[in-house]
Amino acid sequence: MLKEEFCPKYSEIFLKHLIFFALFLPIYYSEVDSVYYPNFILVNFFGILVLVSLWINRGQKFRIIRKNIFELVFFIGIILYNMSSFYMNYRYLWWYEDQINITISLLFFLGLLLSSQRGEKVSDRIIDFLIYTIVVSNIGGVICYFTGHYGISVENAQIRFIPIDPTYYESRFNWIYGHKNNYGFMLIVFIALFVIYRKRFRNKWTYWGSIGVMYVGLVISHSYTSLFSSFLIFGGQIIDYLVGKKIKLKKKYFLITIPVFGLAGVFVVKMMRERNVLSLGSRIPIWKESIKLILQSPRGIGTAYDTFAFSVPGLNFDVYNCHNMFLTFMWRFSILVGLCYIFIYIVLIVGSLRRNFSFLSFGIWGAFIVPMFMDSTVLTTQLTIFLFILYCIFFRKKVESNYEIA
Repeated sequence: MLKEEFCPKYSEIFLKHLIFFALFLPIYYSEVDSVYYPNFILVNFFGILVLVSLWINRGQKFRIIRKNIFELVFFIGIILYNMSSFYMNYRYLWWYEDQINITISLLFFLGLLLSSQRGEKVSDRIIDFLIYTIVVSNIGGVICYFTGHYGISVENAQIRFIPIDPTYYESRFNWIYGHKNNYGFMLIVFIALFVIYRKRFRNKWTYWGSIGVMYVGLVISHSYTSLFSSFLIFGGQIIDYLVGKKIKLKKKYFLITIPVFGLAGVFVVKMMRERNVLSLGSRIPIWKESIKLILQSPRGIGTAYDTFAFSVPGLNFDVYNCHNMFLTFMWRFSILVGLCYIFIYIVLIVGSLRRNFSFLSFGIWGAFIVPMFMDSTVLTTQLTIFLFILYCIFFRKKVESNYEIA
């Protein structure tokens, strides 16, 4: 009886703490005072507590059967990542903390997958709490921006409001996520969650109002990649609706799209004034130079990251990362570790699409992948909350009905 009551009660408490600290105070400790080198992540501590509570209430032992293939392959990915990462750390990099924190995040996600086979452990109350926390947090972020702050730092449990630098060449906002690209990416993740769980909102006003808050965040973050990628989610939803209702397209329907394309056109013109669109905002030459650096340092550069700047032909400024999540991972931790990390994401994509196959699913992953290829979007400090929301979007047992045509 104790085991049966422990998990639902305590895992829910731990999950709420995880959500609260991830979305309000993502506290981490770093010996070198850098978000790129966290030693202890508070959110991961609550992730461990969730895993412990799920283990106590594990019930029947996990069996490798046909329907568990995704979980098995994902677990193999975790093993491959740890074997390669441990080898590189032991021989060359000597930076185990990132490996440990990433492994905690991955095991947390795997624990949710396995526990859901014996009954869903993420209740509707958790989903509601997650949605409310996201909205309130981002409203707070917007207020923070309009009071003249670039964001908030919670490094080493020291909460600091960072003022906007008026001399900087562009206005941007990162809230609690370290960089505008990380913030913009998380806003896309939040929008995808809202679309999937649109039935959890009280009415259309609260739904679209919450979506609107996310778009205000996208605009002030100045992350064009995330802004335009977010529309892929709604594009997939619209296609699902048209296919499901077997609606024949007529000329009058295209009139509805004029305001949308008009607004998009305004942003495109504004972006073209600030970015070289043909080179994808200078990404192509950065990627070429990044690949050269990776091949020169196949074992990774370890703790030299964020201190080593490299020049790119055609650019009048130095670059500190590869502007691609997977290339940056290879540059930091070696080609071998980076390939294992890519394998884990491939498993996630294939497994999620097999679980919920729809144009909306494709749209969501399209919205995720584009920023991943354009910037270093998912930091170690935010990986756990990202995987948790990913679980809620694609793998939660009660999510299937949310993919139905509304």
